[in-house]
Amino acid sequence: MPELSRHDIALTFHGWRVNFVIGPGNSVGLFVNECLRKERTAAPGDVVYVWTNLELAWEEHRWLEARLVWPDAAAGGARLHATINGETWFVVELSAGAEALLTLSPID
Repeated sequence: MPELSRHDIALTFHGWRVNFVIGPGNSVGLFVNECLRKERTAAPGDVVYVWTNLELAWEEHRWLEARLVWPDAAAGGARLHATINGETWFVVELSAGAEALLTLSPID
């Protein structure tokens, strides 16, 4: 499985700064307001899963999850799929040495 180039996907959700960093060894780091919440590394062909809870106003909570999957490991392609409370937030297509293609879904 080829190693991905470094990608930093930065978004805002209800005032929280959320970053997903794809780094060395095909690791995924989930940062909230510049604080590392979870970081995991992939074994060849495995799914990398990171998650955290975001507390909004008035004790509302959102469960944020992201999975890095390898639909075409031979070609070096990967997909980062992020959800909030089980609904798709965004999908990013990644490959070694290329820019990421980001698709966002509106979500509250």
